[in-house]
Formats: sequence, C-alpha cells, structure tokens
Amino acid sequence: MALLAVQEQGYTSVTAKGGALVVRRGAKEIISRPVHEVHELQLYGAVELTAAARWLVLDRRIDTIFLTRYGQYRGRLV
Repeated sequence: MALLAVQEQGYTSVTAKGGALVVRRGAKEIISRPVHEVHELQLYGAVELTAAARWLVLDRRIDTIFLTRYGQYRGRLV
C-alpha cells in the first residue's frame, strides 16, 4: 500500500478513471495509481478532488487528508 501525496499547485486535480486515482494538471496526466495500491491520499493547497474521486476514496475507505500548501492540517475525509 502506498501514500499518494499531491503537492503540485495550479489547476491540479485528482480524478477517478476506472479503478485508478489520476492526478492531472490541466489536461496533462501526471500520475495514475490503481486504487487498491493507495492507503492514504494527501492533498496540499489548491488541489481539487473531483466528485468521482471523492466517491471512490469513500467507497475504498482511503483516508484523505487536506493540508495547506505549507503542510498545515486543514481536515480529513474518512
């Protein structure tokens, strides 16, 4: 199991595609990870979590942590 930390700022989003979490910056795909490999998702700053990705992490019980771009804790989706 892996930690997926998304720190890239500027039009960055986490989306769901099939059984994977996909990090995009604008139209460009940065990384894709099968959801069964991810145990924690950390989102730093202005990173968007799409509705489809939100439902996927909730369904798979992936702990999702929201932080400021500097790493200060803001909240958690469990």
